[in-house]
Amino acid sequence: MSRRGLTIGSFAVLAVSMAPMAIWPSAPTWLLFPLFLVFTFTMSAAVNLDQVYPPELFPTELRSSGVGLLNGLSRVGSAIGTFLLPISLDSIGFGPTMSALTLVLVVGLLVSIAWAPETKGTVLD
Repeated sequence: MSRRGLTIGSFAVLAVSMAPMAIWPSAPTWLLFPLFLVFTFTMSAAVNLDQVYPPELFPTELRSSGVGLLNGLSRVGSAIGTFLLPISLDSIGFGPTMSALTLVLVVGLLVSIAWAPETKGTVLD
């Protein structure tokens, strides 16, 4: 599977697995738990793209700076998300929080479809 394909496919699976949690937050555990498992396993696969896709996106002269910047920004995003998730759950509730996260995933999917380059067969210098 190509990096672009994995990126787009991951966003799609993540959004589809999270949407029912947003729409029906009081759904029975037998429904929510498998969706959460699908989300978790997909996220575990997709997170590996952080290390393999960015080096293929930058030309050699910018590669180390670009990858370093993206890795740093991903850490900042993770820290912000870790801090904001409990605040969001407490202040607006589970359903609206899952809706907001689903929206972020859908935006990521659309941006990836529109602009994520295909790097399959790319030769790195």
